[in-house]
Amino acid sequence: MKIRFRTYEFAFVFLLVVASIIKFLWINQSLTEERRQWHEAQYFENNIHGFSYHHNILFPQIAQIVFVFLAYLAISGVVLYAAQHVAGPKRNIIRVIPVTLFLLAGIAFMLGRGIDYLTWIAHPHVFNYGGAGFDILAWFGYNDRPMTNLWTGFNRSLVWVGIIAILLAVREGGIHYLERDSPGKEARLIMANQIASIITIYLCLLPFLILLPATPGKHALLFMGFSFIPSALLMFLFNIYYLFPRLSVKPGWWILTALFAAALAITAPFIATFGLRGNGIHLYGSMVMINLLVISPISWLLFQQRKDKLLAIVKVGQALTKSQEDLNSLRYQINPHFLFNSLNTLYGNALMEKAMTTASGIQQLGDMMRFMLHQNQLDYIPLKSELSYLRNFVGLQNLRIHLLQNVDVQVDINDEACEGDIPPMVLIPFVENAFKHGISNVGKSWVTVVVRCDRKHVYLNVRNSVHPDNIVREKSGVGIPNVMERLKLMFRDKFQLEYGIRGNEYVVSLTLPLTTA
Repeated sequence: MKIRFRTYEFAFVFLLVVASIIKFLWINQSLTEERRQWHEAQYFENNIHGFSYHHNILFPQIAQIVFVFLAYLAISGVVLYAAQHVAGPKRNIIRVIPVTLFLLAGIAFMLGRGIDYLTWIAHPHVFNYGGAGFDILAWFGYNDRPMTNLWTGFNRSLVWVGIIAILLAVREGGIHYLERDSPGKEARLIMANQIASIITIYLCLLPFLILLPATPGKHALLFMGFSFIPSALLMFLFNIYYLFPRLSVKPGWWILTALFAAALAITAPFIATFGLRGNGIHLYGSMVMINLLVISPISWLLFQQRKDKLLAIVKVGQALTKSQEDLNSLRYQINPHFLFNSLNTLYGNALMEKAMTTASGIQQLGDMMRFMLHQNQLDYIPLKSELSYLRNFVGLQNLRIHLLQNVDVQVDINDEACEGDIPPMVLIPFVENAFKHGISNVGKSWVTVVVRCDRKHVYLNVRNSVHPDNIVREKSGVGIPNVMERLKLMFRDKFQLEYGIRGNEYVVSLTLPLTTA
């Protein structure tokens, strides 16, 4: 799962641009002839002829918004991609800074030139920014000689590009922090996306609220949109994502105090503009009471519904897991039963034919399969069970290599003091590697396995002859190094493992702690 902040932000910015363009188109549609003549008179008074409302007024109004939007897209897309590409996997910040500054300066220069061009088209209306709707042009300052100096307005455009870049950098920092690998990552991402989606929906409604025509009720709607609704929204988010989840962990009367304090604190910033006199104090008190008596109960009901859905999902997951386990158990009951019966039949036939070596091999194989089926699924098993499996494995290997004259296998397993438990299959990989890489059909080969125990530890020493494939194993990074990673997960720093080539043999020395019941 990924954070969807970028998608939500783009949706809001794009909707803001669309709403602003609709605003100017609406003004153009409803513009009176008297107002058009007033605009044209501004040009005639400055000895500028050939006036066109669409070219000199409407186009600069819409284009100023589009230019800033393109700058946002360039920073959010090109600059961000270039910074990530230059940083590379090692996140080299030193390499990123000059490239980022260069790209931002280039975007600022192009934005400055675009604003300067629009100023030239709208000239001389830029003398009266607000009246003509050139608010964004006003941010960059008036240029009384547009298109004559390429660096005019660069400083202001650089400031605005820097502001956008800082906001996007904060966004990327927040995404990186939330997506870090740590406990509870999935729950954290789900909560962050839910909160971001709710806030985005609210922000997307604001542009249309601002574009409402001036009516007697617009002031009340603006108060609702900029004070009451965000206050209620923050109260809802605080309750459902912070306060109520802690209620089940630490219930008590403190919940009422926390609700009251949250209602006072959340409402205060939004009512500050109205003051605490006259209607202001009544509005503040009303918003506090609504947050306490309306928003909090609603958020509690929604929290309970959300909690019930999560519990239902967990139960469904547990039921599916149990069904899968039951199915696997049924499979294990059928297939091994048939296989063990077959092995018993083969074992009986071998005894009847007096093939004692074959019978011994079948019995050892059956014992190993029972170990893999039953004990290998456990977290811990008796060390003696692991050693019994080890003996059976060596016995089968001896059947495979007993005809080779140049192979010497010595096994010394003393399990008298081996009374503890260990995780299954932690000793056998080293012995498997010894037989796999230490036996050659042409050269002299040997495998030596020694196991000793005391009250707290088991000691394993494995030696095998070195052949060319041993070198390949060491360089390829498979085998024992992978087993070592598994030991780190199981034992952390409580084990000791040394391995490597010593002279003409490969040596493994392992010390593992024993767990007592």
